[in-house]
Formats: sequence, structure tokens, C-alpha cells
Amino acid sequence: MKAKLGRIGAIGTGLDIFRAASLFLYVSLLFQIAVVVLIGGHPPGRPVWIALCVLAPLTVSALMRYLRPKLLLMSPRHILLELLATCGALGLLSLQSEVPLQDLPWWIALAGVFPLVLEARLSMVSVLVLASVGSLASATNPVQPELWLPGFFVTVFVGLLSVWLSNALATNVAHLEQALLNERRFNVIARAARHVFLITSKRFEVQFANPVIADVLGYTPREMEQGRMPEIHPEDLAERNRKLRLLRRGRINSARMMLRVRHKDGHWVWMEVRGYNMLQDPAINGMVFSMEDVSARIEAEHKLQQEHELLRAVLDLNPAMIYAKDRDGRFTISNASFQKGVGNLSDAQLKGRTVKDVFEAQKRKGRDLGPLEMAQRFHNQDMQVIRTGVPIENLEVRDAADGAAERWYRTFKYPLRDATGATSGMLGITRDVTESKEYEMRLEHLALHDPLTGLPNRRYLLKLIADHIAAGEPDEKLTVLYCDLDSFKNVNDIHGHDVGDRCLLEITRRVAELFPPPDVVSRFGSDEFAILVYAPLEEARRRADDLLQRIEQPIVVEDIEVRIHASIGIAGLLPEQRSPSELIRDADAAMYQAKDRGRNRIEVFDAALQRSATRRAQMDVALRFALERHELALVYQPQVSLADGTLTGFELLMRWNSPQYGQISPDDFIPIAENSGMVVPIGMWALEQACMQLKAWHQAYPRETPLHLGVNVSMRQLMHASFLQEVAQILQRTGVDPACIELELTETSAMANPTQTIENLAMLKSLGLRLALDDFGTGYSSLAYLQRLPIDVLKIDRAFVRGLGRDRNDVEIVQLILTLARMLGLDTVAEGIESRQQMLALRNLGCRLGQGFYFSTALSAADAEALLRENSRYRVLLAEMA
Repeated sequence: MKAKLGRIGAIGTGLDIFRAASLFLYVSLLFQIAVVVLIGGHPPGRPVWIALCVLAPLTVSALMRYLRPKLLLMSPRHILLELLATCGALGLLSLQSEVPLQDLPWWIALAGVFPLVLEARLSMVSVLVLASVGSLASATNPVQPELWLPGFFVTVFVGLLSVWLSNALATNVAHLEQALLNERRFNVIARAARHVFLITSKRFEVQFANPVIADVLGYTPREMEQGRMPEIHPEDLAERNRKLRLLRRGRINSARMMLRVRHKDGHWVWMEVRGYNMLQDPAINGMVFSMEDVSARIEAEHKLQQEHELLRAVLDLNPAMIYAKDRDGRFTISNASFQKGVGNLSDAQLKGRTVKDVFEAQKRKGRDLGPLEMAQRFHNQDMQVIRTGVPIENLEVRDAADGAAERWYRTFKYPLRDATGATSGMLGITRDVTESKEYEMRLEHLALHDPLTGLPNRRYLLKLIADHIAAGEPDEKLTVLYCDLDSFKNVNDIHGHDVGDRCLLEITRRVAELFPPPDVVSRFGSDEFAILVYAPLEEARRRADDLLQRIEQPIVVEDIEVRIHASIGIAGLLPEQRSPSELIRDADAAMYQAKDRGRNRIEVFDAALQRSATRRAQMDVALRFALERHELALVYQPQVSLADGTLTGFELLMRWNSPQYGQISPDDFIPIAENSGMVVPIGMWALEQACMQLKAWHQAYPRETPLHLGVNVSMRQLMHASFLQEVAQILQRTGVDPACIELELTETSAMANPTQTIENLAMLKSLGLRLALDDFGTGYSSLAYLQRLPIDVLKIDRAFVRGLGRDRNDVEIVQLILTLARMLGLDTVAEGIESRQQMLALRNLGCRLGQGFYFSTALSAADAEALLRENSRYRVLLAEMA
């Protein structure tokens, strides 16, 4: 293409011809003048010299113009002036008769040269003028036209040829410039394009390649133009050759191919090739190929395909039913779980259909997916999400189709948005939550029911009472019976928990028979039942008598006859009661009153009991401030060696001096502290005070066998999470010898949870403390557990000490306790010694230590210290002990 343009450019322009022709004209004219003058021997006249003066600079100018065309630029004005000057010189030569000169040819030459560079109209005028002047000037007789007309027409003809040649050259130059411009544009496009362009011959020999090929395939355009088309992957050759044959034969005008082309360095490059048959275009006369590197696209498509397959696998492996819809509510995608749920339809079968279409189609096939109303409801929900753009989450749907097991589904519906943020569809996720729903319902049932008996529990009953109160039902028609099985723990201890559980089940059956719905029987604890009776108080009292009699009837379990009794408290809902817990509290208070009055009986909550309960509640509030108001005081009851009366230590006791209630016995306020939890901070305060006091006595009154101090510990304290840590900190802060501190736990408390008690006592024992089992003989200790308890002391309860000397049974019980203590290697302390007779009986039976009013009442810290100070031998002055 460049060679062709070069050949066109070699023809030149009218200006180029004018430069050469004008120089030749002037040189030829000067040469003729020189020949005529020098050879012809004609002397020049003045006109000749003037003409020579005009022609000489014109000749020099023409020579310079020819040699340096870019330096001497000619304007139309300059050319016209040059024409006039030349015409003038010829005119002077024509007027010079001494020098014979054939001037017509020169006028013809002027007409043939100057129109090459003049404007078209001016060229025609100049031709006519030159023809007229030249023909007339050269004619011998201007009057005779036949003499000058031939010269005129010849001049005009030559001039017109010059004009036509000038126009042709101008047109050629314009075309040439346009071709050069097009070539430059093509080269720019070819360089800037990201595609490879090839022009080949009919035999597919590369004639042109743009520079992009070096970036794409590593070959330079020159390397491509010297050879054939790049190497094609063997697997793509057949398809490539077939389409190229069709393209070359003209059966198709264009061809599109996806080929792998070998790069110069050896690797394969995916190319999208488009070929065009340009054999009919004379400028091309070959094939044109556009090649785009699509390796990245192919890789992206491959990766996208892998991701699509992965997404499809994830969708299909997901047990949830997943689907998507367009804005018209038609399915666009679905996973295997969803397809299975709608009758094993494929994804293609679902696409473009609504859920109603699917239900109807399956119904026609005899597969009932459910009522069409359900399908319409699902469709409406989906369209609501699409219409509003608001998701629907945690929507639970119960499917109880006829003849099928009940299923539960949880659905999530989310709007899908396009790039502009507009809702383009929705995504639905439905999970079969039947198992979790059933588990949830079981958990809810367990949360509201007793696992052993299946009866409602406290939460369930309190909710029923709260609903009754909120509904404004008549108060006199709601009564609660609070039933506690007396000493039921003995059944478990003696016969085992399996027998105990079967007894509870039998009692549950009996109670449920007596109180059918709408009454509600609930189990509050291991041996406690609360019965909600929708009846007045009098009728409830009568039915409670029947219940007491039914419970008393023997229960036979595996040939074991068990007799159980119960204490029942009854309370009716009062108008002023707005809380279910108040009604339960009143029934519970009545039940405890029944126990206090001998058990196996019924008590009704009345005004006196209400006053007592109110007082207990008020004392509970006051007790919470008693510690910070310094209303609690500590006293010390001496413990004495029964052998010689030596004072061996003290037991720490507590008193509450309330400004509101006066002095309150520990038997009254300790249970309140236990129930409220205040026993924990109060107990820790008492322990720290006792340790500090004992440390002070050890320093002030040293002795070979240091004094010891017993401190009572409740089960609630023992089970408290930080109890062990706080005890250790108190021992560290006070510096007291742990071996001199004796923590006392009642037998009943210890046996409430013997396994945990053993673990906690063992940890206390590891701190070096002494441990005592208080009120021994009143509980129901298992010998196996008793042997495992890490205790040091057994304290004999005052109930057995009281009858010593007159009740043979008490003597035998005390003797058995002392024998047991000796067998277990435990020390013994008798509580409640009030007479010499009791003291002597205990000493004779082998009891080592004792305490009681016979020796001393509980003393304040000052009185106890006075006792230590006044008796230098640390002995209680007892004349009777001699």
C-alpha cells in the first residue's frame, strides 16, 4: 500500500512541473538570444538588453526555485507578476527587428507553462490573452485572420492542455493526500486497537500485520509478513480449515472462530478470530482477519462456570429448600431440596412458572402438594417482598396434610436488587424445622412440667394464676392446696430412689384422680405438690381431707409396703392479692404451720397466720439492714471438759437486738436469713469476728492446748460459690490457727446433698479447719455417707441429753452415738446439759466435752474474757464436779 502511494506521489504536482518548465523556458530563451546575437552576428539593441535584464533575474529565480523549492514560496500574485514580466520581455524582443526571433513558439510555451500554477479562471484569461498577443505579434499582417488564427488556436489549445493538466494534477494530489491521510488513520487505529489485524493473500500469506501482534503473540509485524499465518492448535485445525475454505470460495462473507494460537514463546493463546473475504476489493484483493486475545475471558468464563457449578452443588447439597423468583413471581432458580418438595420437578421445569402453576400441574398428575389456597398464600407473600422490598424472616408454617405426619417449616424471604437498587426479584429459603420444633416443644414442655411425673411445675402454675388474675375472674373461686409429703426423704434413704420415684408416681395418680381438669395438679419440688382448685375455700378444704386419706393408704412397690403422710396448707385468692407468688406464699405458710403443729394435717391460711407471715416478711426486710446498723451481736457459750471441768473453748452464737422487734432468738431470724440468702454475708461477718476474737485470746492467754471456737455454718453458706475462697482469705487476714476453728454443720443440712457436702467439707478440711456435725441424732444420716464425711466432732443433740437419768431409751441412743464416734475416731460434745445428773451420765458414758446452762449461759466477749482472766487455771468453778 505504501509503494502504491509512493508511485502516485512521484507524478508530482503542477507546481513541481512549473518549477522545471519555467527554468527550462528561461534558459532556452536566453540560449536562443545568445545564438542569434553571437552566431548570427546580429548586434543587440536597447530592447534586447532590457529583455535580458528582465530574463536574467527570472532565470536565477527559477533556478533557485527549482533547487530550493521549500525556501522560495510562490503566491499567485508573484506568479502573475512573473508572467507579466516574461510577456514584457517577449514583447521587447518582438519589437527588436535587428535580432530575428521566432516569438510565437515562446508565446505558446508561456500559455503551456503558467496555467499550471494559476487559478482556473485566471488561467483561462491568461491563455486567451497570451494567444491573442502572441498570434498578433507574430503575424506579418494582423489584418488577415488566416495568418494569425492558426497561431491563436494553437496557443489556446496548448494553454487548455496546461489548464486541464493542472486540474488533473490537483485532483491527483487531493486523492493522494486523502490516501495518505487514510493510511495514517489506519496505522493509528491499527496501533491503538487491542485487536490483531492481518491482511493476507488468497493463499493466506500474511501481507500486513499491525503492531499489536507483538503484544499478543510475540511476533513483530515484519516476522508475520515474511511467513504464513500463526500455528493453530491441532484440535482447532479442522474447524479452522473448514471455515477458511468456505470463506475463500465466497460461500460465506465472514467467519467467526475460537482458536488456540501458539505464542512465539510456545504457549497457547485463546483468540476470537473474525475473517472477511475482501478478494473483490482491488485495494485489498485478499482476506482480512481481526483477532482478539480472549484468554482472560475464556479463563473468567471457565472460572465462572466452575463457580456456577460450585454454587449449584452448594445449593443442591443444602438441605434447605431454596428458590428465587423474578419480579413477576416466576421461578428463576431452585435447588434439589426445593425440586424434591414440589414433586421432583427439575430446575428447567420450574423456570418461568409460578407456584400456583406448579401446584395445579402436579395436581393434574395426581400429586397433591396441598390446597391451592396455600399456594396462593405463598405467592402473595413472595409478591409482597418484591413489591415492598421488605424481607419476611422466621415465618413458621405448619403443614398438616391429610394422611401425612405434621411438618413444621421456617421460611425466610429476601428481596433481590439490581445494580440500581431496584427490586428485581426475591430469594426464598425454607427449612424443615420439624425436629427442632418438636425439640423446642419438648423443651417448653420440660420447662413447664416435671420430668418424673409429667405434672405442670411452678412456672406453669404461676402463669395460670397470673392469667386468672389478669382475666378478672372471681377471687373466691380460686384456691391453692400446698401439699408436702412428711419425711419422704426417709423413703429414699431406706428403700432407694427408684422406690421413692415409684411412690411419687402413685401419689401423682391418686392426686390427679381427686382433682381432674379444670383443676391443675403441679409438682413444686421433690416431695411438694401444689394444686390449683377452681372452687371456694370450703369445698377445697373438704377435698383436701379426701386427699389426706388417699395419700395415707399404703403403697406397695416390689413387695415393699410404704406408708406416707402429708401436711397440706390451703389458701384462697384474696381481693387484694395481685401476684401469683403471694397466693403460693400463703398456702406454703399454712403448710409449714401444719408441720409445726404435728404434721399429717391440714391448715388453712387465716388472719393470724397472715399476721405471722407479714411479720416474717417485715423481719426479712429489717434483717437486710441489721448488719450494717450493728444490730447483730455475738456471744460465746463455754465448752467444758466433763472429766475435770477445764474450759476448752466456746461455741459462737448470735443475737439480734432489733429496735423494732426487740431481742430476737436465732431460732426465729436464722430461718429468715436462710430463705433470703442473708445468711451468707452474716455468716462471713460472724466468722471473721470470731477469728479475730480467738486470735486476741490466744495472744492474751496462751496455753498448752489452745482454746478452740465453734462457728455454725449453714448449708446455703457451704454451697455458695465463693465460700471456700472467702474462708481462706479470712484465715489469712486474721492469722488465727485454722486448727482452733471448728465449723459446725447440722446433720440434716449435711444429708440434704451428701455428695456435694463431702466435696465441700474436704476442701475446708484442706485449709486445716476442724469440722463438726451438729445436732447429731435428729437427722437421717446414712452410715456410709457418715463414714465418708471428713468431720472431727459429733455433737449430741439436746433432745437426747434431756432424758438422761430418767429415760432408758435416751441413754441407749447416747451410748450408741458415743460408740459410733469411737469407731469413727471422732471427738464428742454434748449439747444442752442443764443438770448435774445429765453431766454425770454423760461423763460415765464416755462423752468428753459438754456445754449448756449447767456450766454457763452464753457470754458476751467481755464476760468470756473475764472468765479467762479470773480463773488462772482456766477451769470452771464447779464444786459439784468433785
